[in-house]
Amino acid sequence: MTGGFRRSSSGVTSLPQLEEILASGDFDLEEEIWRRVKEVSEPEPDSIVKQDLMAQKTTFGEEEF
Repeated sequence: MTGGFRRSSSGVTSLPQLEEILASGDFDLEEEIWRRVKEVSEPEPDSIVKQDLMAQKTTFGEEEF
């Protein structure tokens, strides 16, 4: 083990690498940027219902062309 982290083929392998990743994390974003990211990434309230209906139509042969 190096720096308290186990070696792996991907991901964090050392404490300095983890600190670098955390330094660029969301906690240092300006409030306006965070608000915009949240605004554009939230799904529509009924998106699950729409997806479920599309899956049902496809499953039962009612797909649209």
